[in-house]
Amino acid sequence: MDPSCNDLWRDIFRKADKNDDDKLSQEEFFSYFGDDYLTDKELSDLFVAIDANSNAIIEVEELIGFFSSGLEPYKALFSLVETGQTSVNNALHELNKNYSTLEPIEQFKVRFFLREFLNQIQLLHKPISTVLNKLQKSNVKSSTQYLTKSASVKTTYSKYSLQTEVERLSSLLTKLEKSQISLHFKEQTKVDKSPEPGNVIFSREMKIQEDFIQDFKDSTNTYLSTTNQEPGCLYTYVKRYSQKNHFVIYSVWTSMDHLSKHYLAPHYRSHIKSIIDYLLEPESINRMAIPTSWCIKSPM
Repeated sequence: MDPSCNDLWRDIFRKADKNDDDKLSQEEFFSYFGDDYLTDKELSDLFVAIDANSNAIIEVEELIGFFSSGLEPYKALFSLVETGQTSVNNALHELNKNYSTLEPIEQFKVRFFLREFLNQIQLLHKPISTVLNKLQKSNVKSSTQYLTKSASVKTTYSKYSLQTEVERLSSLLTKLEKSQISLHFKEQTKVDKSPEPGNVIFSREMKIQEDFIQDFKDSTNTYLSTTNQEPGCLYTYVKRYSQKNHFVIYSVWTSMDHLSKHYLAPHYRSHIKSIIDYLLEPESINRMAIPTSWCIKSPM
């Protein structure tokens, strides 16, 4: 197995090894590797199969040995992630050293680059999530099971749907690899010479799958109730368009510093994670500075 892939599985092993004792118990294995498809009995049998020396624990070399078979078609995907992580770490390290010394327009460029990179990464989530959902819902269990004629028809349809998503993912990856950012900054930026400090409007626009609208509402209500208590938050508001699955979440902040702290807040990150499977497409995020005089905090 490729040494870099060994590093990948050692990293996965460390994440699954909750108590850091360099071995996976059956409980740790179930917690990390279980999915919605395998039964507890099947997971238990899988644990025994990976445990080559039959000592009731899985060691890292046993995990590497098991996953070394079948990884080849997906090595390029993991390589892309590994390269991306290195590039992101290098970029953020450089940013941490130099951002405060940059001119305002150069800082704007940095913020745009990072935001656009995040948007590009989010584009990959939907096709992969769709493929996983289709695989988990498929009636095909293993090559040792026989299919009825009707099940075979369903399988053919499922493969066709999966092929569509795989082609879409391939197209997105190709665009990512070839993408170049080109901006006409003089056309996109204006200098605000007003001495008045500005508030900031933050918007998150999203389209939700019909089956998950109530889940989205429940998660968003929790998110907004906490956001309203944050220092610097003046208002929150949700607009629903005539297309009933189309929402925009607005919040108004007293300053960019307060909004920046909101980006790091656990409930903001938790909300992003909780709704990501509900989205039809990546959410669109925007912000705009406005004069303070436009916003007056309503009495509670």
